[in-house]
Amino acid sequence: MQIDVKFIEPIPRAKTTGVPITPADRRGTFFQYTAIDDHARLRVLTVYRHNNQKTAVDFLDYVLSQLPFRVETIHTHNGAQFQSQFHWHVLDKGIGHVSIKPRTPRLNGKVERSHRIDAEEFYRLLDGVVIDDVNIVNARLKDWQDYYNFDRPHGSLDGQTPYERLRQKTQATAPGVKPTFISCTKPNRARSDRYQPRSHSDLEPARGFEPLTYGLQDRCSAC
Repeated sequence: MQIDVKFIEPIPRAKTTGVPITPADRRGTFFQYTAIDDHARLRVLTVYRHNNQKTAVDFLDYVLSQLPFRVETIHTHNGAQFQSQFHWHVLDKGIGHVSIKPRTPRLNGKVERSHRIDAEEFYRLLDGVVIDDVNIVNARLKDWQDYYNFDRPHGSLDGQTPYERLRQKTQATAPGVKPTFISCTKPNRARSDRYQPRSHSDLEPARGFEPLTYGLQDRCSAC
């Protein structure tokens, strides 16, 4: 599994109202943490206000709680957020941790490519809609994550979705080996090759919204 961080500048609420944006309107940067499975391209995404080892550890625990399979090795870059505290936390989970060589993002090419897809197919469509509220951004990101995993066909997967490739791999069996299945309920919508964001009026989260309560385990479990 590859893990990386995408830097996102929040778009203030003022931009959606036509009010001029001042430096005070920009309240810092969001950090999208992304984990992508090396085989099925299944992804887990979360946006945070901070980018440090505590955040990286929190994201790792979140990822492991969401995936319907065991992670064997994690690849990251050598950034400050992936140093000793994160490294030993990974090892304590019984998972290997590999740091790629400096200035070689191609070694984490799958997650890097997925970030370009985010920019082209998600954030670009939300220009003027994404606002400086981490809960609202996470609500929209959850919709995008579901679309990416369950509905978006991928050329690198021969037109399959990550969900379909995961099922294919887990149902493949060798002679004399009991098959393993992933039991999932897909989102109730037609498959599409293009993400369609909801209108801005739908973005406000319900009271008590907690972004880390959402994930693949809501619809996937290893049987």
